[in-house]
Amino acid sequence: MDLKPVIQTSDPLHVQVEQFLRHQILHGRLREGDPLPPTHELGHQWGINHLAIQKAMKHLVRDGLLVRRQRKGTFVRKKPARFAIGILVAASLMEQSHYFGRAVVHYLQLEIQQKPDWICRVYDGIGHTLDASQNLPSHQHLRSDFQNHVYAGIIQLVPQFDAFQLLIPGVDLPIVRLAPLLKNAPGDVMLDYGHFGMETIRFLSQQGIQKIAYLRAFCNYDWGKIPDLDGVQKACATWNLPPVEIHHLKADTGGTHLEKASYEKTLRLIETWKSKRQWPEALLVSDDIAMRGAAMALLQKNIPIRDLSKPQRPASSQLAVVTMANEGVEHLYVSPIARYELSPQKIALELVRILGEKINGASPTPTPVMIQGQIKT
Repeated sequence: MDLKPVIQTSDPLHVQVEQFLRHQILHGRLREGDPLPPTHELGHQWGINHLAIQKAMKHLVRDGLLVRRQRKGTFVRKKPARFAIGILVAASLMEQSHYFGRAVVHYLQLEIQQKPDWICRVYDGIGHTLDASQNLPSHQHLRSDFQNHVYAGIIQLVPQFDAFQLLIPGVDLPIVRLAPLLKNAPGDVMLDYGHFGMETIRFLSQQGIQKIAYLRAFCNYDWGKIPDLDGVQKACATWNLPPVEIHHLKADTGGTHLEKASYEKTLRLIETWKSKRQWPEALLVSDDIAMRGAAMALLQKNIPIRDLSKPQRPASSQLAVVTMANEGVEHLYVSPIARYELSPQKIALELVRILGEKINGASPTPTPVMIQGQIKT
């Protein structure tokens, strides 16, 4: 047997041998019907204890990749009828505020269910940043499943570019990634934050609005530069608007922490605008969870909100509000908030389509594919 595994990780020897043989079978280097030498012979060739090879082969027989025939030996079996697609999610889907992740995973599951040879496995709570020393329950679950299922590809909803490689080292699988902008490289599918900045400012300009404040919410994850401000600045230059008043909102994590931080930040902004008697005509918010906190503060301070779905010109005291949001995910803002909606279904469709191209070796779609939203009032 000409192929030889490279033993270089801290994983148990039999795990590395199993991953090596699994990869050779799934990628056609070992074909259906090919015989494998006896474990003692392989052990001698590879310089590996034959018991580790024997254990690895036992797992592959269990998974249906190898078959043992009495007095004949061990052979590569035909590929299984169905392959697993792993979905890695940074946050826990049990978090009440993780609406976006649940929506994308829901549509991913629907898309994968339509593929006759795919099954879906979801691993949430992976973490936004990780290293090889971490061993969270989701990591253990993934590693355990990897010994019991044959994977065809991975869909990664984790900002860290090499998340899967850190969790399952030495395994080369097709991977597609959704991310705003990864530190190392762009994702395969990305949310077009530049379009968000450009389109929302254009929309507000068409309503006769010039003075705009932007509550820019983001968490302390190393995503690199997110180009929303480029879109905002370009829109201001295009429609001859004064510079937008930018207010950065940081939170250690998303969810309730972000909502609380937004609530407190908006209260301070209201007091500042009130004391200086310099009110913006519109407030733009970059996150729907942050919008919940901002809406609560506006309601508490009795700030009148302009209904942008109505064509009549409002009183000067009304504040127009626009937020980024997810299509199909509704929040109770009480006030009439306009929404720049991104489609989780469209995101899922693109991720599955690109993964299918990678698995099948088709001519790849130029990436990243940029997902744009549209404004709804």
